[in-house]
Amino acid sequence: VRREEGHAGEDAYFVLRGGQHALGVADGVYLWRDQGIDAGEFAREIMGAAKSAAAALDDPLEVLRVARQAVRDRTGVRGSCTACVVSLDCRAGVLRSANVGDSGYAVFRLNTQRSSPTRAAFHTPQQEHSFGCPYQLGHHDGASEPEEAQVATVSVDEGDVVVAGSDGLWDNLFNSEIAEHLRPLFDLDPATAARPAHAEAAAAECARALVAAAMHASNDRRRETPYSRGASEEFDMIYSGGKRDDIT
Repeated sequence: VRREEGHAGEDAYFVLRGGQHALGVADGVYLWRDQGIDAGEFAREIMGAAKSAAAALDDPLEVLRVARQAVRDRTGVRGSCTACVVSLDCRAGVLRSANVGDSGYAVFRLNTQRSSPTRAAFHTPQQEHSFGCPYQLGHHDGASEPEEAQVATVSVDEGDVVVAGSDGLWDNLFNSEIAEHLRPLFDLDPATAARPAHAEAAAAECARALVAAAMHASNDRRRETPYSRGASEEFDMIYSGGKRDDIT
């Protein structure tokens, strides 16, 4: 995406380029609406504070700590959100991440060993207390602490594609489906991929395609999705269809 920060519904995100390379995504917990609280405000505030912190810090866990404290110090900000922050060390070829809840990211890599053209070399597991109840940062007693985040260090190769998203993406599309929508990026010839404008345009088109596919799946009551598979296993019943949600 070309935009460096934004929000839609109760989701929010940031992208930091330049001296530090980092990104983050958060999903506000919708149940706060029942108490008259803007369910997206906490997510927007966390991502805004995380972007500021990431400009000076390269440890995603420390970014989450600083962001959560900054938001807590602001009187009147209530609610909670899942949150994922990822930083990239280009020289070392290393991604570092801290993830609280069921937002997350995956690293897709060209697969020359199998019939599938790409594969998910890494994907953050969902972090839940129980099905549909993710860990979350918040103002309330019982909220998760940044120290409970799942932290990871992942080696990345030239040509890898990193996809970060809220659960609106991961609940509705399997990694194999996401990989199919990334084909235009993996099909870029080296000369084109080396041109930032061309690579960014291809990435933006893939992002739009992923959002459209996830939206379509969320409204399909008959298809199998990661959410329907999880619900079937959790409740020992046959469940089909996607999950309607904000998608980032």
